[in-house]
Amino acid sequence: MTGGATPPYERAKSYHDEGVPVAQISQDVEIHVAGSSPESSYLLFFQVVFPFSIAGIGMVCAGVVLDIVQHWKLFKEVPEIFILVPALLGLKGNLEMTLASRLSTLANLGHLDNSTQRKEVILSNLALIQVQATVIAFLASAFAMILAWIPRGQFDWSHAALLCASSLATACCASLILSMLMAMVVIFSRKYNINPDNVATPIAASLGDLTTLAVLSVVGTIFLDAHLTESWLNIAVILIVLLIAPFWVRIALRDEGAKEVNYYYYDLFILKALSRLIGG
Repeated sequence: MTGGATPPYERAKSYHDEGVPVAQISQDVEIHVAGSSPESSYLLFFQVVFPFSIAGIGMVCAGVVLDIVQHWKLFKEVPEIFILVPALLGLKGNLEMTLASRLSTLANLGHLDNSTQRKEVILSNLALIQVQATVIAFLASAFAMILAWIPRGQFDWSHAALLCASSLATACCASLILSMLMAMVVIFSRKYNINPDNVATPIAASLGDLTTLAVLSVVGTIFLDAHLTESWLNIAVILIVLLIAPFWVRIALRDEGAKEVNYYYYDLFILKALSRLIGG
C-alpha cells in the first residue's frame, strides 16, 4: 500500500513493537472500526445467539452443580468454603472476560495472524492470568478466614491451610483451562471471519462459573480427605503455587500490553473479590 495512510494492521504492529499503551491502541481500533462497514444485524444475530445460549445454559448448570455439592462433606465440615465461592466465581468470570476482550482486540488488530507473534501474545496473556489468579485467590482465602474468624473468635489453622490450598489450586487450574479455551475460541473465530467479540466474552462468562465451581468442589474434597493423614499436602501446594508465581510474572512482562495490565488493574480485581467475599 503506497501513497496513503498506513494500514491499521501495520499501525497496530508498530504500536505493539514500540510499547504504545493499550489505551492508544484502543483509540486506533475505534477509528478503524468507525471507518469500516458495520456488521449487518442478521450477521450479528447469528454470531451471538449460539454463544449467549451457551452462556445461559452454563449459568443454569452452575446453579445445579452448587445445589449438588453443597451437601458434600467439604461444604459441611469446612463452612468457610461458602464464603470463598462467590469470590472465586466472580474472579474467574472477571479474569476470563477481560482476557477474552484483550485477545479479541488483538485478533481484530491482526496481532494473532502471525504464528510467532500469536504464540508470544497468547503465552504472555496466559501467564498474566496465572499471576492475577494466584494473587487474588491467596488474598481471597485470607480474607475468607478473617471473616469466618470474626464471629467465632477462634482461628482454625488446619481449615486456613485447606482453604488457601483449595483456593490457589482452583484458581490456577481453572485459569489454565479457561484461558486456553478462550485463546482457541478467538483463534477459531478469526480464522472463520467471525467477530471474536461476539463469541468469546459470553462463553467466558458462562463457563467461568461452572468450571471454577466444579474444580473447587473436586480439589477441595481431595485436600480435605488428604489433610487428615498427609497434613503436609496443603502447605506443599501453597508453597509450590507461590514459588511458581515469579516465573509467570517474568513471562507476562515480555508483552507490553500484558505488562500494563499487570501493573495497573489489580486494585479493581481485589475490590471486586472483597465485595463478593462479603456477599458470601
